[in-house]
Amino acid sequence: TRHAPLFVLVFAAGCQGGLGAGAPLGRSAPGDDAGTSVPSDDSDDAGADARPRPPGPVGRVERCANAVDDDADGEIDEGCVCEPGTERRCYLGPPGVRGVGACAEGTQRCDQAGLEFHSWGACTGSVLPAREILHNGVDDDCDGARDEPDGVCVPQADERDALCGNGYDDDCDGFEDCADPACVGTDACPMPCQDRELHCHGGRDDDCDGAVDCDDAECVGDPVCDPGPCPPGQTPTYRPRELAATAGPSSIRDGDGGPRMPMSCERGRCDPGLVAVQYDDVFTCVPPPPPCPDGQHPQYQGGWGCEPGCELVVHYGAIYGGQNVCADRPDLECPPGQVPTFVYETQRWSCRPTCDNGLYDRQIVDGRLVCVPC
Repeated sequence: TRHAPLFVLVFAAGCQGGLGAGAPLGRSAPGDDAGTSVPSDDSDDAGADARPRPPGPVGRVERCANAVDDDADGEIDEGCVCEPGTERRCYLGPPGVRGVGACAEGTQRCDQAGLEFHSWGACTGSVLPAREILHNGVDDDCDGARDEPDGVCVPQADERDALCGNGYDDDCDGFEDCADPACVGTDACPMPCQDRELHCHGGRDDDCDGAVDCDDAECVGDPVCDPGPCPPGQTPTYRPRELAATAGPSSIRDGDGGPRMPMSCERGRCDPGLVAVQYDDVFTCVPPPPPCPDGQHPQYQGGWGCEPGCELVVHYGAIYGGQNVCADRPDLECPPGQVPTFVYETQRWSCRPTCDNGLYDRQIVDGRLVCVPC
């Protein structure tokens, strides 16, 4: 389906410094005074002096005595005078996640800077939001929930022996415990001869007829036994599409509809009948993806599914490194006070409270207000 040309409107200054170099943005929403910084909830002195020092990379001005990185340059209250030898709590991440889940404060010490005055040193030991990891019991992305379905499965070990009864897919191949062929016949998954070949990969003769996996007539037509699109000795390999990072303010443009995980043929990555997928920078051997309907392509997110192609390209601003990421169109119905937000950690749309141009930019896509990382 072809869409009408995409028009994108950036609200207010945005968090990329749309007012021009040196224009202080603070965290003002449209209609607010763009030169007024909003004090952090942790501030001990809401009326602290805002020193006219050079702004950080997104045009903000650092405020003293609030233990917040106002100018987004990776330092807190740099150049601000303090009491020698004192220490205090500090945090370099978004204020809203401070103390939530794995996100923890660090410490900052007042040290001598030069010969005449003391100023705050680096904030050390703080833990920032990270990609959610499945089955580790930790709220890695600091959103108040653990082991969410959209988290990343990180292979810990081969699924065998003692791991075959722990309730996790330890090797991230899409099969958990006794459903994994590697567990069949272990103490946790004892299994006598079956009436038929249960799995067409894994190297086990499930029905004890002397024919293993794809050599068994019952596996004819199974996707695992399809010779696939690659020459002998090469593995179909799926990896996330790489879009080079670029400079400039956050934006959204039309994509080309191509797959977000294109396939290539690479030598010797997996056993015959399996494909390799790169998921969260780790390669895993898994059964092939299912056929997808027209206009959709295989997508691996801890398991195979069919997703639309690269409908949109979301460009992050300087705070999130200028990344370019493929996305589908934001077809969400959000409750009042929330808008579709392209979440940095998951690279998917989710309903979130309307952003304030602090860490996410407001934009219009297909006539709707959305928020994207900046």
